[in-house]
Amino acid sequence: MSSNRVGVTRIEAAFRQATMADVNALTELENTCFQTDRLSRRQFKYWIKAQNKVLLLATINDTIVGYGLVILRKGTSLARLYSLALLSAHRGKGIAGALMRLLEEACIEHKRAYLRLEVSEKNAAAISLYESMDYKKFGYYPHYYEDDSNAVRMQKPIMQGQQSARLAAYPYYAQSTEFTCGPASLLMAMAKLDNNIALAQNAELDIWRTATTIFMTSGHGGCHPLGLAIAGVNNGFSSEVFINQEVPLFLAGVRQAHKKDVIAQVEHDFVEKAQRAGVKVNYTDYSTNDIADALNTGASVMCLLSSYQFDGFKGPHWVAVTHIDEDFMYIHDPDFDFKDATQINEGENDSIYRQHVPVSLLNFERYTRFGKAKLRTALILRLASSSLN
Repeated sequence: MSSNRVGVTRIEAAFRQATMADVNALTELENTCFQTDRLSRRQFKYWIKAQNKVLLLATINDTIVGYGLVILRKGTSLARLYSLALLSAHRGKGIAGALMRLLEEACIEHKRAYLRLEVSEKNAAAISLYESMDYKKFGYYPHYYEDDSNAVRMQKPIMQGQQSARLAAYPYYAQSTEFTCGPASLLMAMAKLDNNIALAQNAELDIWRTATTIFMTSGHGGCHPLGLAIAGVNNGFSSEVFINQEVPLFLAGVRQAHKKDVIAQVEHDFVEKAQRAGVKVNYTDYSTNDIADALNTGASVMCLLSSYQFDGFKGPHWVAVTHIDEDFMYIHDPDFDFKDATQINEGENDSIYRQHVPVSLLNFERYTRFGKAKLRTALILRLASSSLN
């Protein structure tokens, strides 16, 4: 990255990459800014030489006044802000925000989709800065720092704003209950093909009644791929399903024999109804090429994810696939706090963080395997006049 100059209030700061000649100045700045958890001179030398990092300096009149260090995690789409420091005399002038924006841009150049960080819960100014830049809290770590203080973990999908402007519009609908991710995803997939489809709760619940497995690992049943395919046909579309194993699919996490029997009966009925409805069922695994081919021919695609990869809770979770490129699969994730879904769907809440979410192709296959049986399933939806081949 070449040197960048950003105008701030009454002061002009320059930004550039760190070199070995900066080690002494960086060490001095570190010792001035922090009382604990300091980077050592040896660590600065290591990170300047490392390939999997972004280390930018903020300078005024060629004097280093701040720096930002981001670690680029290998094999993932994550980047981590490891340290951000700015001399107190230069705070409140926009330098930290400008430095963060340049770090984000550098991470995007390295094809990282998310920037993650930890910050002391005592550091109100830093938390305010990050929140103003759309970082969201998602974790809390007690006794995280050397002084025994607690840390807040925050994250921002840095690529989404850029990609959302580039990618074609795709209807978004947030699920209105904890168990209707499948119907919400199907509504989005159908509305992409037909703008007369109403993105509404009554339609969402009607699909759930058609596609539900009755029971699931806990609580209300989710939606079976064949049930969703049947619901698609009922709404005037043709459906094709990929399932990498024979039904029944969701018995492993259910303990009660009665519930297992009900799920097995429901799935048996789905098989018969799918045959009558003309659903094409492929009892085989699908590939990213299958998804890309479907999207390129104008079809809509849904797939099942393991929610554990996203929020740490084990459960099957349906999403709509909006786009694919050489690096990422992009998804519309309907999952919101269901209590707020009405406001979200009416545009009163910011849903950008669930739209065109980039998932690295390196991780996509792992994310789309659910449970011990490694279930993978996807639904391809087309206008009824379109060929399934």
